[in-house]
Amino acid sequence: MYDGKLLDEGVRRVVEHGDAVIMAGTLTNDFNTGAYSSNLDPARIIDIRHHHVRVGGMT
Repeated sequence: MYDGKLLDEGVRRVVEHGDAVIMAGTLTNDFNTGAYSSNLDPARIIDIRHHHVRVGGMT
């Protein structure tokens, strides 16, 4: 689980600098973003929801 700045530096670097981040049913909040310290590029996020998928901010 990605947890922003609360996560181990090496793991955080891999997640934040990877080619893409796949989020499946993720509801972002202060708990799972490390108190909103996450640094994820919206253009690299694949967000899979119940009735739609958003890739790079586009539905």
